[in-house]
Amino acid sequence: MEKHSEYQEKWKYMLFPFFLALVEGGVSLLRRQDTNGDVWNYHLYNAYAWFNGRLGYDLGPAGAHSYLNPYLDSLFYFAILHLNPFVVAFLFGFLQGLVAFPIMYIARFFIKDKIHQFVLTAICCFGSTFFIGELGSSMHDNLIAVPILMSFCCVLKVIAEKENKALIFSGLLIGAATGLKLTSALYIPVFLVLISLFYGHRIVGAFSFLSSSFLGPVRS
Repeated sequence: MEKHSEYQEKWKYMLFPFFLALVEGGVSLLRRQDTNGDVWNYHLYNAYAWFNGRLGYDLGPAGAHSYLNPYLDSLFYFAILHLNPFVVAFLFGFLQGLVAFPIMYIARFFIKDKIHQFVLTAICCFGSTFFIGELGSSMHDNLIAVPILMSFCCVLKVIAEKENKALIFSGLLIGAATGLKLTSALYIPVFLVLISLFYGHRIVGAFSFLSSSFLGPVRS
């Protein structure tokens, strides 16, 4: 009976973030078409240039933005070429809404009351004007928040359980996020300080985190 109750509890913590992600997809549909300036400036063009072999041919048509990593832009470009606009709007809102999973983990880490955990997760998903303002759009801040917060979850796991694998995963996630969007690098020194302060094997931990975090940008 106790195992069954524990199993149900785990499912609650999985289904609630998934439900929030679905709601985010619905909210994205209500926001209508994405017409932000970056779409016209470089989000579509960078992906087009990458798919059509023009990255080294057209020299800086969007200025410095022409040289940003086109991977995330390519996801958006491919979606609008091959999918219904309503599907694209829901899909990107849903993908960005997956941020609810790491938020749920963070809430459980710091808060013991279960009701407060769910409430805080919902507030974080819907209470940010910046997040809702970019929801479902081609702006990558919401999407890149998913691996960044997942990396932070791994840092918390390292601190709480001295888990070496989580340390490597944390570095890989924040490294991949940095490779996809350079501003994600701002979080690397913050995570490094946390690991250095709270992880038992400080030098080993710091070195493992840094070495794995640099793999992302190199691969990208």
